[in-house]
Amino acid sequence: MTEMKWTAEQAKAIELRNKNILVAAAAGSGKTAVLVERIKRLILEDGCSIDKMLIVTFTNAAASEMKEKIETAIQKEIAENPGAGTALKRQLDLLPLANISTFHACKKYRLRFFALEVIRRYFYIIDIEPNFKICDNVQQELLKEQAMDELLKRYFEVASPEFFGFLDKYSGDRNENRFRQTVRKTFEVIQSLPEPFPWLAEAVNELGADFESFSQGKVVSYILSDAKRRLAEGAESLVQAYKEAEACGHEGVLEITAVYRLLAEDLCETAESGDFEAIRKVLSEVKMPSLLKKYFKPDELHTQAEMDERKERLVL
Repeated sequence: MTEMKWTAEQAKAIELRNKNILVAAAAGSGKTAVLVERIKRLILEDGCSIDKMLIVTFTNAAASEMKEKIETAIQKEIAENPGAGTALKRQLDLLPLANISTFHACKKYRLRFFALEVIRRYFYIIDIEPNFKICDNVQQELLKEQAMDELLKRYFEVASPEFFGFLDKYSGDRNENRFRQTVRKTFEVIQSLPEPFPWLAEAVNELGADFESFSQGKVVSYILSDAKRRLAEGAESLVQAYKEAEACGHEGVLEITAVYRLLAEDLCETAESGDFEAIRKVLSEVKMPSLLKKYFKPDELHTQAEMDERKERLVL
């Protein structure tokens, strides 16, 4: 049977030992095959036992597939290498006990839930009841809404000016829906961080700094970077509109897009400056001209249908 040919990077991921390895590769690049080969060689060459390994995947299907591929690889090795048959058959017996799973429970694939198993085995160390259960998505949403209701009730009872000022800025007049969305979004963002609450505390402290310190911080740096990108994109759209007008050759369209071109130049220049106050000033003074009918009147070279189409394409 033809032996698998590995690339230099794949071979390194398979053979490297006694070090932490981070492999970043695109979908379909053979990550699963490489990992299965690495596991097989750890068993054959290094004497590792499958029940002593922890193999965690991102999805339940991937965990199930991984288990099947490892079983197939071991069976293939038994067929090709009878001398190692006894040891490998022992690994097949241990495979159902191996920690090959996702961090989420899954009855469909009959996979072991590693984090749940650890907590249940050592519940007495972390002082929790052993009969706990996993909160599903519906329960999570209900608990989040309950916590949000309690939070708002507490702050409305206190009636602090700071809280009402926050609501004025980040919520609507009729309800607190925007406030709730802001809190939810913030929670979702910090949940993706390794140390969410220290990061949040640092972000809050930065927002409370004086203007000079704040203007030199990460927040303003990000805002300026994002504004520069958006201004450049807007300017490019305006330039394209002017080129469209030139190609059209219609006097009215040229007249209206000449204003676009001047505006594009101002936006590009301001974006390059990186001056927060200059950007604010330019944006506050931006006034897009009205697309009056006079700019899109048909003539001997342009029908009404053509001019209507031009107008649609030039609306920014």
